[in-house]
Amino acid sequence: WFQWVTSYKLQYSTDGTSWTMYTDSDCSEKVFTGNTDFGTPVTNLLDDAVDARYVRFVAQSWHNHISMRAEILGCSISTECTGCEQICTCVNGDYRCSCKAGYTLNENGTCGDVDECLTQNGGCEHACTNTDGSYQCSCNPGYVLNENKLTCDDPCLTAMLLYEPHRSTAYVTDEHGSNVCDGELEEGWYRFTHVGGKMPTSCAEPYRCGTESPVWMNGAHPTDDDITDRVACANTGVPNECCTEQYNIEVKRCLTPGTA
Repeated sequence: WFQWVTSYKLQYSTDGTSWTMYTDSDCSEKVFTGNTDFGTPVTNLLDDAVDARYVRFVAQSWHNHISMRAEILGCSISTECTGCEQICTCVNGDYRCSCKAGYTLNENGTCGDVDECLTQNGGCEHACTNTDGSYQCSCNPGYVLNENKLTCDDPCLTAMLLYEPHRSTAYVTDEHGSNVCDGELEEGWYRFTHVGGKMPTSCAEPYRCGTESPVWMNGAHPTDDDITDRVACANTGVPNECCTEQYNIEVKRCLTPGTA
């Protein structure tokens, strides 16, 4: 018949009443790859052995209709899984040692760490640091790690541009005016592009910068190309309190073309 299961999950039980879903190394429910046609056998091995008397296949996707033949190969519970440091898999009635991602199997069954940084710098654009079973990329000063965790971005080039002169401390509104609210701005890097556009470094009075509660930076602007930690203060209008709300921010000096 022109029908087959293309993916499935696996449940197992020792009593046929209480069932456990087989999970991946990250504790997520593992989805096994099924067939791509109606006649080619597909073999899937469990990374971690389970003790089970009953097994249930839970179809996740299929072609035309759910149709599946399955053969389960297991190991006797009397067969001991010895000498494996990490993963012990039952294969054709016997156990086989293997290692988790980031490790390599040694002859004695132990698992040694793989130094991913030795191969093409681990794919990292700047610095690669090997860790136990994994690795981490990091960036040179003045750069931030991209969402892909490999490449590095210059915030001056990737920041979202803000050309909004009304954010100036010289711009005054009132309680009945149209005030800016940045509460819906996504977390990320922003760059002022209007003339003189930069965060004030002293207390900004209420209804300045086009908003009811202006935000100013408590600290000087950086003078080098590094990324600097600063605290941003919001003045909500509390008497004698110019920093009623605080936010941790990162700042970088971005030169205007033609300046030094």
